[in-house]
Amino acid sequence: MRFSSTPESVATGEITFLAILETVLAISLSVLVVKLLDRSIHIIVGALLAPLLLLRTDASTAKAFNMFDSGFPGLMRLLSFFQRLYERLPASLRLLTFFVVWLPLFSFLITVIKCIATVSTLISFPRDTLFAIPGNWQRLALSMDSKHPPEFLPGLETAPEEAPASVHNLRYEEVRRQITSGTGSALAQKLSLLAIYAPAVLYRLFLKSTSLVYFPLIWVSRMPMTVKGVLSFPIERVRRWYAGALILIMLSPLAISYHAQETLATARERAVFSYILPVHKTDWWHLTRAAGVAVTLILYLYAKNLDPNDLQHDQQSRWIIMQANRLRAACALFTMACFLLIVLIL
Repeated sequence: MRFSSTPESVATGEITFLAILETVLAISLSVLVVKLLDRSIHIIVGALLAPLLLLRTDASTAKAFNMFDSGFPGLMRLLSFFQRLYERLPASLRLLTFFVVWLPLFSFLITVIKCIATVSTLISFPRDTLFAIPGNWQRLALSMDSKHPPEFLPGLETAPEEAPASVHNLRYEEVRRQITSGTGSALAQKLSLLAIYAPAVLYRLFLKSTSLVYFPLIWVSRMPMTVKGVLSFPIERVRRWYAGALILIMLSPLAISYHAQETLATARERAVFSYILPVHKTDWWHLTRAAGVAVTLILYLYAKNLDPNDLQHDQQSRWIIMQANRLRAACALFTMACFLLIVLIL
């Protein structure tokens, strides 16, 4: 397990300590907002939006690249027209125009391209697109951190060589080179880079904060199929850390008296709070979460007592591990479905 990410490590799903730390920080900030404002609407909104933002597939990425490349000539003609007007402005107005006009407009166009590519791919390949959500969440929450450069288009930093040249020009290092080699002052260049980098970091933290609801997705994809995988896969190690954290959370009401739910305004917000903590009563989603924890720990103890190189019991152990994976995934999906029912029904 490495400390921080690179575009290549994110593409292969390598877990980093910094990504996990940022996810824990984002979750903590989300809970702190509930405590300070007595509102959980940000959790509800984030949980409803997150699945729509995690529908990336290879097909949607390629479609977005092609859409951008096909519109690139027209975009360049438009930019060259406004560039002449832009160069006539005083330096201070240029910087203001970049922040107020250029960056929002470009971000809007990129968002439209991503939305069209994602929706069209979802319609064409609904199963593949929906099944990509757990892997996309794991990549964002556990593999991608603030060291990863901003991506104007998903997968841009690791785009293959055969991708259109216009797409390669959008890579962060290329954009950074164009900004720093410009005629603006050093302060203006740094502010421009900050305006590109900061929103990307905040966007990732927003999605990471939804792990308060969607962390059970860790039990849904990239499953180990062998004893060696259970014992050595980094993702399986993180699953055990998550299981330990859940045990502490589920037992915390025995030592800590929680009153936050009493100040929340609506039944929906109180239910959202009870989804996070087993306060005053135990609901079905707490039981399935506990079942997922139990399976994770039992699976580890089972694998610990076996020889990874023992081929005699290999077939049997694979079957047991596969059934345990299915049970954990079922518990995770039921737990998250309960949250969505809370939000939609109450």
